[in-house]
Amino acid sequence: MLKKEDGRIDWGKSAVDIKNHLRGLYPWPGAFTAWKGTLKVHKGRVADAEFQSGAEPGTIIEVTKEGILVACGMGVFEITELQPENKKRMSAADFIKGYRLSKGERFA
Repeated sequence: MLKKEDGRIDWGKSAVDIKNHLRGLYPWPGAFTAWKGTLKVHKGRVADAEFQSGAEPGTIIEVTKEGILVACGMGVFEITELQPENKKRMSAADFIKGYRLSKGERFA
């Protein structure tokens, strides 16, 4: 039996593992991370970007119009669709317009 806590994203894993984690836990319990509350991640992909050496897993390495690039244990994961706590599901582009994310912040 899956529990809600099984949906927490472990940024220490590889980007491919995180992509599979999202797919495997959709629609319930869903994948989530912590950033100023709970942030549910609905869609994402393994980014083509090179891993930034020195960036700890869970660190935002770049914010683009297409998504949010997050350092993983191995590789980079790009979040493309997410849902802040008590808000509607939205694209990363819409999220970036309304929330201030900056390079170097961390997801827990």
